[in-house]
Amino acid sequence: NASRGMACIGVGLKLDVCKGLFIFLYILSLFHVQSTEVQSSSLNKAVYTIGGYIPDSPENFLRMWKPLFEEYLTRVVGTLYTPSVSFRLIPVDFNASCRSEDLIDQGVVDFVYTHPSKIVCLEATHGFAVIGTQRSMVLGLEANGYGGTIYVRADNKQIKTIYDIRDKRVGIGNLLASGGFALPYKLLKENGIDMFSEARQIVSYLNEYSRCMYDVLAGVIDVGFAYGGFLEAFHAEDLPNLRIIHKINVSFQGENFPFLTSTQIVPSFGITAGPNVPWHLRQRVGEALFRVNKTFPEAISAQISQFTVPGSLQVPRDNAEQLGVMQKDSNGATFCINQFTGLYDLIHCPTGYIKASRQDVSAGCVLANTSCPIGFDCVCHPCVVDDDLTVWPVLPRSEELNETVCKKMEECYSVEQGEAVILRVRNIRDRNITVSVELGKVFSGPCVYSGPKECSVSLMIVVKGVLLVEVLADGAQIPISPTLINIIPKICANGTLAPGFVHHEPDELGHCVCPPLAFDISGRCILVSVLLVAIIVPALVSFVVCLALYGKHRIRQHDTAWQIKRNEIVIDNPPEIIGRGTFGLVVKASFRNTPVAVKQFFPLQASSGEPPSPTLDKQDIFRVRSSPLSSIALESLTESPKLSP
Repeated sequence: NASRGMACIGVGLKLDVCKGLFIFLYILSLFHVQSTEVQSSSLNKAVYTIGGYIPDSPENFLRMWKPLFEEYLTRVVGTLYTPSVSFRLIPVDFNASCRSEDLIDQGVVDFVYTHPSKIVCLEATHGFAVIGTQRSMVLGLEANGYGGTIYVRADNKQIKTIYDIRDKRVGIGNLLASGGFALPYKLLKENGIDMFSEARQIVSYLNEYSRCMYDVLAGVIDVGFAYGGFLEAFHAEDLPNLRIIHKINVSFQGENFPFLTSTQIVPSFGITAGPNVPWHLRQRVGEALFRVNKTFPEAISAQISQFTVPGSLQVPRDNAEQLGVMQKDSNGATFCINQFTGLYDLIHCPTGYIKASRQDVSAGCVLANTSCPIGFDCVCHPCVVDDDLTVWPVLPRSEELNETVCKKMEECYSVEQGEAVILRVRNIRDRNITVSVELGKVFSGPCVYSGPKECSVSLMIVVKGVLLVEVLADGAQIPISPTLINIIPKICANGTLAPGFVHHEPDELGHCVCPPLAFDISGRCILVSVLLVAIIVPALVSFVVCLALYGKHRIRQHDTAWQIKRNEIVIDNPPEIIGRGTFGLVVKASFRNTPVAVKQFFPLQASSGEPPSPTLDKQDIFRVRSSPLSSIALESLTESPKLSP
């Protein structure tokens, strides 16, 4: 089979033939051949119900699709079972009484044919799975998807681009539909336009797209939304009187989209099967629908050419989540909002706005002096500025509020490093308040309530500079956010300092530290230069003094070597005279076991001036002096001097 497919491409057969062959190969890859007869015990129902929806009336839906979903499937699939089964077609989601989710819960509906936005809801909430996606056939043109068309009356000179839709009356289709609302809404949102806060009026026409178009032509509303292909299929004669806003040429799944569109394309309507449908019945329904082609009377009635392999529904799924159509309850279970509870429940306000009360929204168009088409739900400016959240700074080192409230991208107030940043929030609706400082780093948790409807958030920020502070309510920024807080350097100076000392300075974390080239000594910062002088000068003086004392000590030590005690001189008794002079005698002696000559000086007589008797008094103390002849001169003193030993 694969080789046949490649051969098909190689020989250049027509595209339709190739597509048919690949669809056939797809069917074979999914389903294996079954016996044409299945025991009656394989099915627990005799009638299987298909619920379906199109953006038109229930009567037109049954007229168009009954030949295919009821008659064709009963004839082709029902007869494969013994006893045979039949299929029944009913309209769903045209009003609150035939809501598909309710009928599924009641066990009434087994299959659902609908648009992709509804399909993603049924997948998430009830486990339905897509069997196939249709290719539409309109005016001889085929398409496997559709987009959203934004149109105005041709002579409307006030609206030339999507930006001119601001403050205009807009008619939308089914809020759960991709083409009638989700895709145009997303286009406007991506270009900075939020319908709920900026449109003058929004009129929900639900499934009555034709009425919406007629009201545009009549000037009742200014702008209309429709799914791609609707105008060509049902109002081709009115197209000359309409003008498409933001008309684009776009391709989808490898082919150009042939109809008018202002948005991207999503897969077309498809048929889904519930989780309780037996696998073999689901298989045979898919096989039967894949065999249909544009020549079948049933296909002509439904305005399709065939059913194809299901396409990705990621875009409709993302849109449903972003618009709040698909949500999660407190238990984490997914659910989709009820489109029939009124337009109020489907309003999705942008960041910085909140939905006004139901009473205010109901009276909004009357107060705005804007009439609403009879029989339809309208809203006028249902989103108002979220001013129930007001933020004030608490003054540093006090409990007093600053007089000025914080404003968007303006300095809220200044605070020193290390001081608590306290923001007081008026929180009328008790929402979850958090504060983040730049780059999404959260410094604190929810508000701590200090009174009714009032809470405080405390931050401890040590980084210097002007910081962006985001205030979030339930995860979304409030109107004044982001605001600015100026973290100034911590003040560390205190009083007058003595010369040579400097004040502490704050570091990056707000700690008071000594500046460079200064040291902390007992809590005070002294300059390195002063510290060096204070150390070096005393040290140098001490060195000089020590050096002088050391020199004196060395001299004294040298002199001491030549001073002797008397008992170190040993003289014979009687002494041996070895020389004689006018003033003394030279005698032989011993000094430290060394022979020496000792000279004795005679003191003069005071009266006569004659020398005394040449006798040696052993009680004398002698001063020894060096002699080149290795002799010791002994000087006789009248008094013994007090010499060191």
